[in-house]
Amino acid sequence: MFAVDYVHSETTVTALMVAAGRGFFATVEQLLNMGANVSALSSNDWTALDWARQFEQHDIVELLETHMYVRFFNSKHSSLNFKPVVPNFFTAAGHITWS
Repeated sequence: MFAVDYVHSETTVTALMVAAGRGFFATVEQLLNMGANVSALSSNDWTALDWARQFEQHDIVELLETHMYVRFFNSKHSSLNFKPVVPNFFTAAGHITWS
C-alpha cells in the first residue's frame, strides 16, 4: 500500500512536493484526490505550493490554490447546499472533484 504522505527520510519531501515542483499535473491531481496533505513542510519549510512557485509551475500553483480554497470553503460551509465558484479552467477540464 502507498502512503500518500510518505516523507523521504533525508530530503523530507513528499510525493506531492516532487510532483508539484516538476510540473506533473495529473500526478498532483491524483495525490490531492487521494487526500495528500497540502500543508506538509519539507526541511526548508516549503509546502507543495512553494515548490510549484519556485519552479514556475503556474498550472499547478493554480490547481493547488483552488484545491486549498475549495477545502477551506467546504470546511466553513459544510452544512450549506451549494458549491463555491472555481475557475472555469478546472471545472471545464473535469479537474475539480467535490467530496
